[in-house]
Amino acid sequence: MDISPVAYLVLTDSSQLTYDSQHLVHPTEIRTSISPSSAVELNTTSALANYATEAGIVKVEIEEANPHLRGGRVGNHLGKTTPSSPDRDSNLDLPVLSSRAQHDKRILVAGLWTVLVARECQGASILGVFPFPVKSMVILFTSLMEELATRGHQVTVMSFFPRDEPLENYTDIVLPNSFTEKGAMYNFGARRHGTIQLYTASKVVNKISDTVLAAPSVQRFIHSQDLHFDIVVVHDVAHMAFLGLAHKFNAPIIRIVNFAGYEWTFLEQGNPSVVSYNPHYLTGIEGEMSYWEKTENAYMILYELLLMDYFYIPVQEAIMRKYFGASVPSVSKLNSNTALILWCVDDVLSHHRPLLPNVIRVGGMHIKKPKKLPQDLQRFMDDATHGVIYMSLGTNLPSAYLPPEKIAAFIEIFTQLKQKVLWKWENGTLSGRPPNVKVAKWFPQQDILDHPNMRAFIFQGGLHSAQEALYHAVPVIGIPVLAEQLQNVRMIQKRGFGVLVDFFNLSSSSLKWALKEVLEDPRYKTNAQEASRLFRDQPETPLERAVYWTEYVIRHKGATHLRSASLTLSWYQYYLL
Repeated sequence: MDISPVAYLVLTDSSQLTYDSQHLVHPTEIRTSISPSSAVELNTTSALANYATEAGIVKVEIEEANPHLRGGRVGNHLGKTTPSSPDRDSNLDLPVLSSRAQHDKRILVAGLWTVLVARECQGASILGVFPFPVKSMVILFTSLMEELATRGHQVTVMSFFPRDEPLENYTDIVLPNSFTEKGAMYNFGARRHGTIQLYTASKVVNKISDTVLAAPSVQRFIHSQDLHFDIVVVHDVAHMAFLGLAHKFNAPIIRIVNFAGYEWTFLEQGNPSVVSYNPHYLTGIEGEMSYWEKTENAYMILYELLLMDYFYIPVQEAIMRKYFGASVPSVSKLNSNTALILWCVDDVLSHHRPLLPNVIRVGGMHIKKPKKLPQDLQRFMDDATHGVIYMSLGTNLPSAYLPPEKIAAFIEIFTQLKQKVLWKWENGTLSGRPPNVKVAKWFPQQDILDHPNMRAFIFQGGLHSAQEALYHAVPVIGIPVLAEQLQNVRMIQKRGFGVLVDFFNLSSSSLKWALKEVLEDPRYKTNAQEASRLFRDQPETPLERAVYWTEYVIRHKGATHLRSASLTLSWYQYYLL
């Protein structure tokens, strides 16, 4: 149930994005469970408590200290084929490739390694800044932050969405979520060219950045004098105006890229751009490009770079200096202090490009061990003799806001199916709902995809949902609308475990064809299982990898040795002019 940041921003018209400063839901709220461990930076913990007390509207709970760092395997349960486990790989019919003794030995070695690493990286203070008003996106970022907290680091997260339950060593600074989005969030009416999507996204990020930094709670945080952080973790799309925090704390930067990524992100860190075989995600191109596709690709990349350099970055820099002072270095200078980029793509559903050692692929970092379904859902799926089809168009493309003729097409086809259907429907009851269809505003998507009776997943092509379907080996029907969704679904087509239905030509006949194709041709399931094997076969889980490299940067004080020498060169020096 994910949406890419660009898709969200394109759907949000910045001219209609307003902020009510008189009606703050949470002017400032910090919720924390602080464990004053010897491994934790007590000056930072104390400062946060003081900051909370001064604000007068926060709650700080101090619990019994645990003097030991937490070691062991992290909380991402991405299965691996060597060794595999019967429960993890049951849907793939994978063999168990190691004995129990070998497995125990591996666990022992991993545990010892974790303890040794933890001793080298004792209780850092980590700030996460995720000023993006999309909960499913922030959940991805906080999966890393939560794991860092369980390992003994003191983690502070600035976002719109605090945890439901307190977590030891984890502090939420809740941003004032008083945005109102009117009119454009659910505009399914027309195709938008990639250039329009990028421009719209830039305007919305500028509006969000200015609004969030102006909030009283954020201003108090900016002007606090007794806080310290060893590293600042940011969301790559909405981070530039917030780089002043990294400057204030003199901390290296880790950027999380949770979609295919801006070309600018990679270029400005010294990664080469290869126009001839690396298609821009907004072109929708997949596979070997023709001459005209290469021309389109070059145009799209050039447009993005010009937009960044002459519109987006200057505005972000002006916003940053408005709130952090005129003496703050330029955005380009601060960006050069990026120690690490955690890129949430995988090797199965993404294009391969040359990368520097400080760009780490962590696609699937958000995938967790499946939990037991609620009783009503469990019974619904268990009783589905012919299987279950699950449909969700993500967080910000709600099914309830589809044009009436497209809703009618889905209802017509679902009525004809012998399979049961779970439909994420955000607007109460569904008029004309067939008896084999169950609707709800929210479903536990990963747990549903893990059920053995799952037959097909209808979705909008979001990257993280695609990775979940890949992990659980579920064939898909992709209905892309914007951003990188088209490219994602075409990549799935290439892998042979899904089909594409054009949203703007969607009808009952196209849906009937797609469902018949995926449900009746066993090759789609076979290909999904094979792709899932490739995805799972990794030396460590993506979350383990993300944690390791985050701690690596902390241990090595920014790990400047991983950065490119090109960061010190001007453009004419780079091109030998």
